[in-house]
Amino acid sequence: MPAFAAMPLRHRLCRPAIAAVLLALTACGHGATGGVTGEAAQNGAAARASPSGAYLAASAALTRGDMAAAADYLRAALAAAPGERALMRKAHIALLAAGRVEEAQEVARRMVANGVAGGGLPPRFTLAAAALARDAPQAAIQALSGLPDDGLGALLGPLLRGWALAATGDADAALAAFGPAVADDPLQAHHIALVEELFGRPQRALAAYRRVAAGESDSWRMVSAYGALLERQGMTGEAGALYRRFLAAYPDALRHEATLLRLDEGAPGPPAPTGVNQGMAEALLAAASLAGERGREAHALAFAQLAAWLAPESDVVALLAGDVLSSLDAHGGALALWRRIAPEAADSPLAWSAGLRSAFALDDDGDTEGALALLAVLAERRPNRFGALVAMGDLLRRHERWEEAVAAYDGAFARMGEAVAGNWWLHYVRGIVLERAGRWGRAEEDFVAALEVQPEQPFVLNYLGYSWVDRGERLDEALKMIRRAVAQRPEDGFIIDSLGWAFYRLGRFQDAVAQLERAVEYVPGDAVVNDHLGDAYWMVGRRDEARFQWRRVLRQGDAELAAAARTKLREGLDGGADARNDGGDS
Repeated sequence: MPAFAAMPLRHRLCRPAIAAVLLALTACGHGATGGVTGEAAQNGAAARASPSGAYLAASAALTRGDMAAAADYLRAALAAAPGERALMRKAHIALLAAGRVEEAQEVARRMVANGVAGGGLPPRFTLAAAALARDAPQAAIQALSGLPDDGLGALLGPLLRGWALAATGDADAALAAFGPAVADDPLQAHHIALVEELFGRPQRALAAYRRVAAGESDSWRMVSAYGALLERQGMTGEAGALYRRFLAAYPDALRHEATLLRLDEGAPGPPAPTGVNQGMAEALLAAASLAGERGREAHALAFAQLAAWLAPESDVVALLAGDVLSSLDAHGGALALWRRIAPEAADSPLAWSAGLRSAFALDDDGDTEGALALLAVLAERRPNRFGALVAMGDLLRRHERWEEAVAAYDGAFARMGEAVAGNWWLHYVRGIVLERAGRWGRAEEDFVAALEVQPEQPFVLNYLGYSWVDRGERLDEALKMIRRAVAQRPEDGFIIDSLGWAFYRLGRFQDAVAQLERAVEYVPGDAVVNDHLGDAYWMVGRRDEARFQWRRVLRQGDAELAAAARTKLREGLDGGADARNDGGDS
């Protein structure tokens, strides 16, 4: 089946998501606070609660992701038991996650004074950020001197110490603190490059990125920073090639799709690093991403809030911190940060990206029509730019509003003119919505045009090959195309399913079973793959196993697939021969 159909539309920074994060993260500058409706009532309830009651209420608030309430209750519990080490750790995290950084600093100082470790977020990180924020680099260096040599202290301590030293004006001391350059450490290379460019040494910054082959990195931030540096050095062709390599490896990466659109439109690129606070903030954001990947959502929110508080003037940090919050479903907090980069602000090259991200955050938060209205405003405001129309098509495609998506993409193509000829991705996504809208002739033209630009692009090979197979057209050619796609992505269950279905349509049922069994191992919960495997089992005489797969379709598939599965459970695939009256979903 077409692999794209079941893929997410964006490449997220963190895979885990919070089911319901209720806080409103503002973090618009030093002293920012977070809260929810009824904050005053929560403060009163927290003050009246017994220590044990406050602790239990805080635990419940943490479970449901309400960091503002958790911070209030933990503060109350800590006031009643000021020496309780576990309360200090929890209060430190909750206060940071709620955006109450000054209050978190008080707790962090108490933790350091009492020798309390951070439990995932060292209090010395908070104190160092606070010192740098008040332009006291020596105090930041002192705060970091007692970091542990393991865990986050070992991973991020050298980066934070380096940025504290950079704040003294000593670039070489900062680089020495990062440690000897490691060939396969993209995080270290990124921070080396930031220091080098900040101190006016862009060629050394480029060398740092090239040392770790950033073009092969799976880190969006790494590729983005490297590409932005190339753009600032006038090497836009090399930057475009870098972004396209990333997009070829991660075709659902909306961020670099938008970057390529900006590059094609000739819009200005991201700015150079603005100062040492941005550098330390980016190190904290790396910790946020790591915490999110490990399922520690509260820690991820806390690191992101601390980073945004530390560098309130940096559009880059606001953009990145918003990405972290959005990836954790804290869409209100992400929107608050992105609104610091107003879409209409002509002085920020990141404003356009912030506007596009805001639209998708609105949609993620359930306001699809608001998202579309924002994109319409952006498209009207910049009639010579096509990125907002592409984003509109992407959003409509996400909601399977195929005809509207076709119109949006057509509008983008019209604005691009001849430049669209070299953009395989736009031909590919418009081909998808055209095919889903039942307009196969135009869809086929787009897929063929995409392959003229990227002849071995696996997702296009798969989509076009599968479509031909499903239509019973050009089966031998389609089989060859899908084989080429599988060779490039041998663990992609959807592409393997396409190969199995091609064998099925060619009447090679044993080969179909072999491939479809592999596909279902990779995507066991996909109704289409289960349906295909059931059909193949039936044709080789494995009737009970076929019925088992079709019953799975009843539980997993949409109404159309489920109706077809009920018919097959009653009648089989040959009009009732050897079929049983087994149309239930037991």
